Amino acid sequence: MDSDKQENSSFEKEIDKFLSRKVAEEEILSFIPYHNLKKYKFNRPDFKILKDENIIIWIDAKEKKKRYNIDNWPDFKKMNIPEHFAFIEDESTILRLACCGCYCFFVVKDNTTFPYLYYTYFLTDFLCMPKTRNNRTVENTLKGKWLLDLRWANKSNSIEEVMDFVILKQQQLPKLCGVSSENKIGSYKCYGQYVGDSILAGGIPRTQEHKTTDMGNK
Repeated sequence: MDSDKQENSSFEKEIDKFLSRKVAEEEILSFIPYHNLKKYKFNRPDFKILKDENIIIWIDAKEKKKRYNIDNWPDFKKMNIPEHFAFIEDESTILRLACCGCYCFFVVKDNTTFPYLYYTYFLTDFLCMPKTRNNRTVENTLKGKWLLDLRWANKSNSIEEVMDFVILKQQQLPKLCGVSSENKIGSYKCYGQYVGDSILAGGIPRTQEHKTTDMGNK
């Protein structure tokens, strides 16, 4: 078995147990009505949840089991990310999530703290947050790694809080993407507020006159 999967098996079992309990109890008012739950091992994110015929939610679960030697990852210092907020993940994990659709979540259980904390990234976070990547030599090849700041994720104190966040983001996505009836496409400022990320103003202010001119030129 892959070493990364072995390290995270206990956390996956914890989520699996939680989801199975919710199926049995049918607590649909507070949590996702899990009509269908599947567990994957290697080629997909860990959990596939069929909320209804149109919505599939994917969750990948990992653990931070020990502290990092930051000296081996100097980009953390360049990004001013202290070790207790540092996390390293394979780029293949992120790409695997991106290939599964928009309702994808990456959950990190921090075992270096007590009580344990949980950090959840929405796929949108991976698109919009600052990115620093390293290639790590593994035998005779290179393995892409993402250097993450746990402060960029949503912090929770329990699996229940994690699932509340998952549902909230799933429900917010149509509005976020500008496809709900109450919003206009393109009317949003830059998504998210990430520690260390500076979003500056650019261009000239646009007015209704500019919009009319732009539409007329099409």
